[in-house]
Amino acid sequence: AGIAALLLQAHPDYTPLDVKATLMNTADQLNDKYSVYEVGAGRVDAYEAVHAGVSLEVLDTTDTMIGNKMKTIKETTGAISFGTFTSTGINREDHRNVLLRNDSKDTKVFDVKVAYQSSRISKDAVKNNVKITVDSELKVKAGQQKKHAVFIDIPANAEKGTYEGYIIYTNKQNPDETYQIPFAARFVEEGI
Repeated sequence: AGIAALLLQAHPDYTPLDVKATLMNTADQLNDKYSVYEVGAGRVDAYEAVHAGVSLEVLDTTDTMIGNKMKTIKETTGAISFGTFTSTGINREDHRNVLLRNDSKDTKVFDVKVAYQSSRISKDAVKNNVKITVDSELKVKAGQQKKHAVFIDIPANAEKGTYEGYIIYTNKQNPDETYQIPFAARFVEEGI
């Protein structure tokens, strides 16, 4: 709560989503092989959060029951949940859109890399040929925003389990300026 208050003091126009996304985007990964389900985006970095000039927001949808009808509602969050895919004998694919907003006064160019996480909970994505694909470089002018897609491809023969990690955005002009989005997906046998 204290870090959120500092963030709002520095950026009084931030919405609750802006605060949450900024805290997640600027968090530091923990040194051990923890699951994103255990640590989320990582350890909050108050200084980086307050001084961040960039925000990354995941544009998603959620199916929910309203009354007695299933409705799809739009939601924006700071992490990518690809959800659960059942094994049907064919490759499974999906994507999410991410909005990168540059609130700084400078044009920024980011190198974008995927860091897969293996833990006691998750499977080895590289060994199982599970791929997250994203543009390797993004350029966003000052005061502008750019939407880009993050794709997942799970081969039919991948080991059943959880696949997870982080998408890391590093400023080419200042490698100390990094942002991240945690992601996760489950691949399971069909059934209950």
